[in-house]
Amino acid sequence: MKKLRFFFVALLCMAVFVSNAYVSQALNTEYGDYCLNILDSINTYKIKAELNIKSGQANLESFVAGKNGTSKVVITMYLEKKGKNDEWKAVKSWSETSNRKEASMKKTYKLTSKGTYRCLVKAEITKDGLTEISTSVSRSKTY
Repeated sequence: MKKLRFFFVALLCMAVFVSNAYVSQALNTEYGDYCLNILDSINTYKIKAELNIKSGQANLESFVAGKNGTSKVVITMYLEKKGKNDEWKAVKSWSETSNRKEASMKKTYKLTSKGTYRCLVKAEITKDGLTEISTSVSRSKTY
């Protein structure tokens, strides 16, 4: 009887672990250019990275929202290009600081070479004296 009880407890624990992993993965999935980090985050409510390319010009946009109590948000936005070994390298970066719970940034950059590009956003969100780093990546675009 003890072995059977142990088996059911182990099975229940495994089911809970698998379902939590699935929910976490589902909430961290990209929907368009949005990436939401709700379950895994302490300070981050929403983070977004977006890239559009038109006529050789990259248009980058980022948005970060901290949870209630957020006192500072630092956004660093990178335009990255895919290299020969499928490694991403920064072409240009911008940074801004906000002393509110939300921050956004829009930038344009004239592309000088063909390739595959993406927008990477790194946000440092401070709440109650603790700083959390969250990231979001746009879908890649080819020029």
